[in-house]
Amino acid sequence: MKLWVSALVLPAFLVACGGGGAQPDTELTEEEVRVLSAGIWLGETQIQGVAGASYQMVALSYEDRFFSVLDLGGAFGKIFYDSDVEVIDQYQQDGKVVWDTFSVSDLFQAGRKQVAETEIHAESILRERVEGTFESPDTLAGGISGEIELHFSADPSLVGTLEEVSGAWGGGEAMLAVNDEGAFSGSDGEVVGFGRACNLSGTLTELEVGVSLFEANLTLTACVQSDRNGSYSGLAAVMPLGESGGPNLYLMTANEDRAYFGAFASSAQ
Repeated sequence: MKLWVSALVLPAFLVACGGGGAQPDTELTEEEVRVLSAGIWLGETQIQGVAGASYQMVALSYEDRFFSVLDLGGAFGKIFYDSDVEVIDQYQQDGKVVWDTFSVSDLFQAGRKQVAETEIHAESILRERVEGTFESPDTLAGGISGEIELHFSADPSLVGTLEEVSGAWGGGEAMLAVNDEGAFSGSDGEVVGFGRACNLSGTLTELEVGVSLFEANLTLTACVQSDRNGSYSGLAAVMPLGESGGPNLYLMTANEDRAYFGAFASSAQ
């Protein structure tokens, strides 16, 4: 349970990425934060008090939507979260934007949901990196703290058009087909002995933020676990994932009860 809260740090750092557009000793406007905080990030966190363990992260951010998947590996699996962030303080220092934030997050793991709060102190350079410390003082076992470092991972040759994302992604039982208007359909893998885990259909919408980031709305049907059926909203992005280093279409979405996330490799790999 302690590990769930470690994921909360991400959204506050993602807001921080917007700082590079401001002049020294000035605060960003609401519009600057909206545009510049659009992010596609890869990195890791080190959780103090958990034997210095380091865990991999993938994160997407835009406006008031902040999503991340924290891969704990082994029996813990992946943790997904959806956060709202309040900026408590913001200022310029040594060419960086410094943020103090407070976040409230919905955390999802293996069909379970938890709500938790975290305070974060972060420094950022626009669309380059975000790093800092986090603390969740009122969690189980008296709270946890740690460090985080994320790097902007968008391909500069991709600017977020539907033409770039249209085509076939994945293969076999885990695949998506996206048309040039952003509509997609497919399936997200299989459960041994039961067939496809879920069928997917939905739409991607351009966000016009200069990176390969999209608004995503999808519906899951015919799921082996029937409580996964339903509508989800969130973000999608094209980014490198894993050792392949090639492009992957990543979906991060949630509703009131559950989260859905998945990565679909380019069929051209």
